[in-house]
Amino acid sequence: MTGRTHQIRVHASALGYPLLGDILYGASETNLTARPVLHANSLTIELNEQRETFRAPYPDDFRATLGRLKR
Repeated sequence: MTGRTHQIRVHASALGYPLLGDILYGASETNLTARPVLHANSLTIELNEQRETFRAPYPDDFRATLGRLKR
């Protein structure tokens, strides 16, 4: 609605914590991932006193990056 994009990425970078893989907003280049590591596992929306939760499993590349980080 605001027309503003990448807000989470901008704020994280401004706080000194750019997202892994987000070279556009200050992260160092890495061979761990080909893209910014950002994923909403679940989202809950409440509208007219009804609450709905949506879930999305991690994409394969995200899961692989997490595995590399754990090593």
